[in-house]
Amino acid sequence: MKQMKKGSKTSKVKSRASAFLCAVFAAVIAGATVFSACADSAKSFNHKSPAEDTAQTTTQEASNSLRFVVNGDFEKNWNNAVKVSKEKGKQVWFILGADWIAPTAEANHPFGADADGFSYGRITVPAGADIVLDLNGHTINRGLTTYTQLGSVLCVDGGKLTLEDGAGGGTVTGGWTGEYQNWHPTLPDEDYGGGVIMKSGEFTLNGGSVTGNYADCGGGVYIFGGKFIMNGGSVTNNTADRDGAGVEIDNGADHEINGGEISYNTGKNSVDTNGGGGLQLWQNVSLTMNGGIITHNTTKANGGGVFVYAKATFTFNDGEISYNEAARYEGGISMSTPSTVELNGGIITGNTQTEGTAVCPGGTSTVKVGGPVKIYNNYTNGAQGNLQIAAVRQLQVTGPLITDKGTAFIGISQKI
Repeated sequence: MKQMKKGSKTSKVKSRASAFLCAVFAAVIAGATVFSACADSAKSFNHKSPAEDTAQTTTQEASNSLRFVVNGDFEKNWNNAVKVSKEKGKQVWFILGADWIAPTAEANHPFGADADGFSYGRITVPAGADIVLDLNGHTINRGLTTYTQLGSVLCVDGGKLTLEDGAGGGTVTGGWTGEYQNWHPTLPDEDYGGGVIMKSGEFTLNGGSVTGNYADCGGGVYIFGGKFIMNGGSVTNNTADRDGAGVEIDNGADHEINGGEISYNTGKNSVDTNGGGGLQLWQNVSLTMNGGIITHNTTKANGGGVFVYAKATFTFNDGEISYNEAARYEGGISMSTPSTVELNGGIITGNTQTEGTAVCPGGTSTVKVGGPVKIYNNYTNGAQGNLQIAAVRQLQVTGPLITDKGTAFIGISQKI
């Protein structure tokens, strides 16, 4: 048996300890725990005590993201996360370890003083920052119960925000940012987007629920610019005085809904040009729905499920638009002239309206049918009210109605 060389055992122990530290690195920072995976190419760890360095992170080069698990001192740690993301050019995961409740000492309940990570009391993602906010089963609550200018919970202002909810049950709530009687028509930032407002940048909703928020337009989510992608989560039980009680998108193209739920949102105002209990698309906006569900939304105006305003395009490839209600026109999809709706799949059913039908193109609007969409059992004052076409030019068949995904089933409520 060979004799072990002196120091080899100690060397192996040190090597194992080093490997362990590289596999899992954790430090508690002012109520936050920072996690980072360590790669072989990591250069060093700046391992100071919290008292020495309250913004402690690793300096590894190979990691694509950094992770903060935050249990307290949210204002300081959010500012730090934004700063780190901008300076290092990395995506930062901000994972809640507790509920984040806005202080109530001031009337507008600010989450933090104006800085990179906050604007007018809103939690903000500025240009250059890429933040994944994981609710992790917790709540972010601004706690507003009356009209407050700039009263949104989250604001995307040029950066990238991805909303996740790893544990399930997390919510973004308590935003109240406008009422019709206090409307500022040239300042949408003031009154729109009770839960989330995006001025520019990118907002991806993967998990969590944007719920219990109030705004003049965009009760849950308002997109003024940038790109919106919804893959999961929900926008539910929000209220708008006018448009887009769930989600309103005012600018941009190539927005997507691939999953998730927009449900039980309420539009209160009955102005003729307004509506969209679930979703409203404003002029020149385009959105493609590949999955998900828009259901049980209501409006006192038009488009219980979806309102497609002039020059906007809504492409419906799959998913469900169901059981929405409009006090006036079209419980399913309402179209202002000229707009375009492309129906390539999915189900539109159970929607109700006082006038019109579930889908009804007005004026010079166009409905294009290009796949196995199903439109049935929608009702106008108790009678079947499905797809209404007033003129041949309003309906275009752009693709096969029988495919491997099924066969189109469309109730026509008026002969053409």
